[in-house]
Amino acid sequence: MKKWVLFLLAIVLILGVAQRPVQAVSFKDVSTSHGFHDEIKYLSDKQFITGYSDGSFRPEKAVTRGEAAIMIGKAFDLDGTQRTTKFKDVGKSQKASGYIASAVEKGIISGYSNGTFKPEASISRGEMAIILSRAFNLSFHSFFRFKDVGESTAAFEHIQRLAAASITAGYPDGTFQPGLSLTRAQFSAFLARGFDVSFKQKAAIQDSYVRDKTKQYTYQSSELGREVFTYKKASVWEWMFPEYMWEAHIVDQDQTYHFFEVESYEGSGIGYPLSEFHESLIYPIKLGATWTSYTSTSKVTGIGKKVETPYKTFTNAVEVTSSEGTKTYYVKHVGYVQTIDKGGKVIRELVDIK
Repeated sequence: MKKWVLFLLAIVLILGVAQRPVQAVSFKDVSTSHGFHDEIKYLSDKQFITGYSDGSFRPEKAVTRGEAAIMIGKAFDLDGTQRTTKFKDVGKSQKASGYIASAVEKGIISGYSNGTFKPEASISRGEMAIILSRAFNLSFHSFFRFKDVGESTAAFEHIQRLAAASITAGYPDGTFQPGLSLTRAQFSAFLARGFDVSFKQKAAIQDSYVRDKTKQYTYQSSELGREVFTYKKASVWEWMFPEYMWEAHIVDQDQTYHFFEVESYEGSGIGYPLSEFHESLIYPIKLGATWTSYTSTSKVTGIGKKVETPYKTFTNAVEVTSSEGTKTYYVKHVGYVQTIDKGGKVIRELVDIK
């Protein structure tokens, strides 16, 4: 009888957890239906951001350079003690003075050549990219370019690094629009993506063909045996690439290797630390589309293909054939699922996702 009561109690507890409603953020003007509610709540819970004395957050208000400095300062535990700064328009009495001074000392943020900081000026998307790239110490950069961001753009390298870190994907038209100002909600979303993998995944493009960063993938390789892929920070590369990357654990050999998987509205690709980068797919996906990557030429030779793997059978795979004759398959919202050689032998295939 006692075991039965305990069993019922366990069921009640499980159901109670399952039916628990999503907790709303404490700001009166940020409802659960807001597109960036979860990101704002995440940062608020960690006390990285605060609202106004009237209980509002004002998510659609343009974020100022001073506010951005405060958010960054709190997120990275900088000294916020109000003090004199080197900027003639930022005095000790200003709320952001300590965080501005600390962020400048850390090389995260800078002022203007005329000796001002312009704390009340709106921050642009390009400036945001520079600040977050420096704050998170990002190093790896995407090889896909935004149409409106050339190498002469001041924030070019930083924007490319944010794209590689899945903090931004830009706009569907292939632009980044670095000159646009940011709202407080948008800045919060970018900042949250730097810290939490679930927000990186949420920011993925609608028709994504790369792996889900919140899941663990297991493959069986004819050469390496079982491989388990996990998206995480790799301590072995922290000295140069402290950002998140995919870690592949070769189970039988108890060895690991690491790679970045990058995606934009132009395509997706794989890059290795201190090594080569190659495109996996070019978007939009079109039958017959061809591209050259590294030492091989690839061509889309099938759309809506049926592919059987130990994990499941897919009926909507994209088939890419290389100049060597190997065929690789990708599935929307799943990513890479199988490779076969020119003789039809499976080289690697998906075994499990969890």
